[in-house]
Amino acid sequence: MSKVHGCFPLILWLAVAPTMAAAQVDVNDVAEGYVKLVLEVGLYDVDYVDAYFGPPEWEPDDDVWQEEFPAARLRGRADGLLEQLTRINRRRAKGIEALRRDYLRKQLRSVRGKIDLLAKVKMSFDEESQALFDAVAPAWDPKHYQSVLDELDKLLPGDGDLYWRFNEYRIKFTVPQAKLEDTLTKAIAAYRRPTRAHITLPANEDAAMTFVFGRPWAAALTYQGDGFSLVEVNSSAPFGVADVVRIARHEIYPGHHTHLGLLDQRLVKDRGWMEFSILPLYSPLALVAEGLAEYGHYDLLDDKERLGFERSVLLPLVGVDPNQAKVYDKVMQLKSALDGAIVEAARRYLDGKMDAAQTEEWLRRYSLAGPGAEMGLMQFIEEHRSYIINYTVGRQLVKDYINHHGGATDPGKRWKLFQTLLTTPRTPSGLLAHR
Repeated sequence: MSKVHGCFPLILWLAVAPTMAAAQVDVNDVAEGYVKLVLEVGLYDVDYVDAYFGPPEWEPDDDVWQEEFPAARLRGRADGLLEQLTRINRRRAKGIEALRRDYLRKQLRSVRGKIDLLAKVKMSFDEESQALFDAVAPAWDPKHYQSVLDELDKLLPGDGDLYWRFNEYRIKFTVPQAKLEDTLTKAIAAYRRPTRAHITLPANEDAAMTFVFGRPWAAALTYQGDGFSLVEVNSSAPFGVADVVRIARHEIYPGHHTHLGLLDQRLVKDRGWMEFSILPLYSPLALVAEGLAEYGHYDLLDDKERLGFERSVLLPLVGVDPNQAKVYDKVMQLKSALDGAIVEAARRYLDGKMDAAQTEEWLRRYSLAGPGAEMGLMQFIEEHRSYIINYTVGRQLVKDYINHHGGATDPGKRWKLFQTLLTTPRTPSGLLAHR
């Protein structure tokens, strides 16, 4: 997950009147209006603007915030920008220009959805995710997750309930707290190597790490512009080998840090597309970003790239036979297949079909959330609501797209397709339509 930042803005710029001729409106005008609109909406939800590294003068003055949320005015701004874009789209665009316009349209619709939510418009879980993220998660019944649990049951030896066998197995891979920072640093360096071998990273890119406590996530990245990211690691709970690897791959290489740094370099700096200088946390961009990070973690690397560091460094560090790397990887891949059960738990809980106790029991039973972990998941669901779909739906959209275009069995093509998705405007519905 990327992390929310800062205090954000207002807009003094007004949408161009719908009667203005299309020739007088440029896509860059819409992009500027979009950025300023997101910044002003961010005044009413401190989590909304994840990062902003555009012109400081576009940020609103301190006295712009109003005690009563100005829903009608902000809706009008969003609708005006969408109308401008509709007129611009009558002039056909191709290639990356067409992708840009689709991106702006979906992002503006998402801002419109966020305004409605801040105005207390009631939405179901699926309506909310469609409005914010341009996607709806598939609904699976418990039988689907039980089939995954049955596979895990065969892999994990011993008697007794699978829940306890799995969590006891996972404990064996716990990284000593005193060695966590050094291990994370080495893991980041290890996965930077294959990323650099396949992708041209910005020349000055870098990421720093700091430790925090008591957060509902394991790690969060804030992109700060000019190729630099800050990763916060929640050291409140023990970290296993899989957690270390996930932070390195999902958050940094080839995940969020890589993606956001490339968008900044290729689209903001090289093309001047300022809509990519702002990262709304609840938006189609967030789903695509989480999908790319999840795909980069689980599916992109071949066995040598994915397991080499685990075999040579991580497993010996925790006293586990390096030959167990493949089994451990398979177990954790199956565990990731249970992440959809977390989405289903959130949907049922937020739609009022399960209470908190029933939801926690569901999380333990179908996602194998460790003792106490279900409370952290509940906190995340209550704070970020339908954001939880981004990991599973995003990963599947990216995976289907890359596989459809020939990346399933060709590692070189897989990396090329992944880099294309990292460096071009993409939306969830666009990925689905162009699979």
